[in-house]
Amino acid sequence: MKKQLFVPVLAAMAIFVMAPAAYSATVTYNLSGEPKTLDSALATGVLESHVITQLIEGLVRLDENGQATPGTAEKWEISDNKTSYTFFLRDAQWSNGDAVTAGDFVFGWTRTLAPATAAEYAYQLYPVKGAEAYNKGQNSDPAAVGVTVENSKVLTVTLKNPTPYFLSLLGHYAFNPLNEKWVGAHPDWALTPAEYLVNGPFQLAEWRHRDQITLKKNPQYYAADKVRLDEIIMTMISNEATALLQWETGKIDIIETHIPLPDVPRLKKQGVLQTVPYLGTYYVALQHEKKPFDDPRVRRAFALAVDREQITRAILRGGQPEALALVPPGIDIEGVGDYRKSTGDLFKQNVAEAKKLLAAAGYPNGRGLPPVRYTYNDLQMHRTIGEALQRMWLENLGVRVQLQVQEYKVYIQTLHSKNFQTLRAGWIGDFIDPTAFLDMFVSGAGNNSFNYSSDVFDGLLQKSRQTTDTVARTALLRQAEKQLIAEDMAVIPLFYYVNHYLQKPHVKGVVRNPTGTLDFREAYLDSK
Repeated sequence: MKKQLFVPVLAAMAIFVMAPAAYSATVTYNLSGEPKTLDSALATGVLESHVITQLIEGLVRLDENGQATPGTAEKWEISDNKTSYTFFLRDAQWSNGDAVTAGDFVFGWTRTLAPATAAEYAYQLYPVKGAEAYNKGQNSDPAAVGVTVENSKVLTVTLKNPTPYFLSLLGHYAFNPLNEKWVGAHPDWALTPAEYLVNGPFQLAEWRHRDQITLKKNPQYYAADKVRLDEIIMTMISNEATALLQWETGKIDIIETHIPLPDVPRLKKQGVLQTVPYLGTYYVALQHEKKPFDDPRVRRAFALAVDREQITRAILRGGQPEALALVPPGIDIEGVGDYRKSTGDLFKQNVAEAKKLLAAAGYPNGRGLPPVRYTYNDLQMHRTIGEALQRMWLENLGVRVQLQVQEYKVYIQTLHSKNFQTLRAGWIGDFIDPTAFLDMFVSGAGNNSFNYSSDVFDGLLQKSRQTTDTVARTALLRQAEKQLIAEDMAVIPLFYYVNHYLQKPHVKGVVRNPTGTLDFREAYLDSK
């Protein structure tokens, strides 16, 4: 390469060949709403994940199958008993020039776990020895958490029990590193683009609230030569029809998930609607400490009164399977096969039984039932589904339900403050295992916004964590899910997600995986 610089003709040819990669490459992606936060310890939603994944890199990155590949850790070693992991960090830098060290991971993880942080995803770290006790205030010494600095480039993690999905779990933002010195000097680091420290492929250039987020290529990133986009503009258009118009007129390059339902058949016919697997379930959340849903008979009555086929066929028209359990298809377990297929459905629609249950609870034909409110965030799909549920519950149970629409950020606050009766919700697995869905229902778990509590359920999950045989472990998880849904109807499953998206043909290399991770690191624009 250096020799070519001295040959004018070859130099000109080199410049010509490299020219397509030199133009300003900008991709516009519709985020669809305002993120609650960009602090990895406090984030809880898909919107936050889509932004944070581009900015901060953990020990691993997730590929298109949701499997762990080297990230800030270039390699790792696992002990024979599968409870000790040693990670070897590559030479990486924060955007202020500081080296990324093993201590940054210790600080990031223990900060997520610290009771004062009140991180709702702290339980994701519970496989780590001492993590749960520290998070629950049973041990006030962060040094008791099983994450140890061997030297600045070597990190050792000790687990309570073998955890088969631990490496892919590390792709979750709750495990992100954080520079302790920087956070101490900049307490508002997560709010201000100029202070938002990154070690990932992009940096936060601008955050115009309720309008757009702009990311720029991070020149300090260790693999900056692989980053071919100069800029990502993330818009916050919540109206699906408006977003579609922007995509069709070329003002937006990518729309993810939120496609106007009436347009789905047309877009399919045109061959532009793309679909990939999505490990998620759409359900109705129920508040167990608010009447009337403190009574399992009422919860079950509302669940059995719903015609899911009408929702998936007549409303969604997009191939989403009906959900008659919580854990979705797509989780393959060694020695078992697909978990959902091997476990089967846990209930089915039965209007006659629903009426009997409601009457047995003291509300025949809905008489005497306290007012019921169904809350959803402001997207057309959620509104249409809410109206269908409202009609089904009136026709099948005699119950009048009030609909309440909220802006996404307010809706998230409503969910996590537990200030609802019924609420549209969805859950995307953070890793490919049934516990990605079951763990949030453990008594007192950070994402247990339902106030669900069952000693039987908790005991089965606890026993499963101590079981190394995959077939025996799966049997325990099946029992736990049956307790959760077939017995307690903790939530009302409606359908399993698929990920519909629209992406301009010139945008290449965007990585999507079943856990919903969206990775622009090696995305590029095809100039042809």
